[in-house]
Amino acid sequence: MEHIQLRYFLTVAEHENITHAADELNITQPSLSRTIARLEENVGVNLFERKGKRIILNPYGKIFEKRVRRMFSDMEQAQRELKDMAKLEQNRIIIGSTVARIMPKLLTDFLGTHPDILFNLIQITNHEMIRKNLLDGDIDLSVSIMPIDEPGVECRRQASDEILIAVSKNHRLAGRKSASLLEIADEPLVYHSYETGLRRITDALLKRMKINPKISFECTTPEIICELAGQGFGNAIIPASWLGMMGMTSLSVMHISDFKCERGIWLSWVEGRYMPPSAEDFITHAGRHFEKGYSLT
Repeated sequence: MEHIQLRYFLTVAEHENITHAADELNITQPSLSRTIARLEENVGVNLFERKGKRIILNPYGKIFEKRVRRMFSDMEQAQRELKDMAKLEQNRIIIGSTVARIMPKLLTDFLGTHPDILFNLIQITNHEMIRKNLLDGDIDLSVSIMPIDEPGVECRRQASDEILIAVSKNHRLAGRKSASLLEIADEPLVYHSYETGLRRITDALLKRMKINPKISFECTTPEIICELAGQGFGNAIIPASWLGMMGMTSLSVMHISDFKCERGIWLSWVEGRYMPPSAEDFITHAGRHFEKGYSLT
């Protein structure tokens, strides 16, 4: 089994089309097909099945893909470790975050004491994607609003972020300090997109109250959600860390009176995987940063 066979296998799996994969690899389609056939002969089972013009992974192929991606991730991590030993990359950190609002303060404090660190910050709205990026080794650390619940992942809760009700200033509840979710149960919501961690948290809150949300608009962008809610297109359920950003002046915000509603801020990494010394320093810094009683608002 050759390295090039595995690379070609992953490219075909990604494109689900031999022609497109061959174009990306800059080889002929027959050559690619022969390489895949030799790989399947080596492993002893077929890895793909055809559906029309598509060539998709069968159950064997899906298991094989997972292992191959993990193997390449381990190889990349080994290369990074060797480079760090040669002092080529020891000051580089790759962080994926689903919590954009808290990152500037957290990074500014860290860079103030570590001016030589090279940061690569990747903003991700999809919780499944940040989980995959962490497991695949595309990022060293993740900062997310939901834990990365996977074997071998160290996941530490750093802080809490209260969940609030937000209505326009012309709304009948405007000016209240608190309200029940039941008081807005029959009204439209400007809601979080389904792929976000915040959507999962909010869905759970409404399910607990046996509320079937009446969604008028879905979005991943905080500013748009708040602006539309402020204009009366629907109420919103938002985290306290959004307070103070653009679009909030047209909103009246109140606590949820039904029960304590909050989301966590989680810092995660894969146990046993090599990380540059700078990433380990950042883990220590983040713990101290939030221990000070740092306010998300």
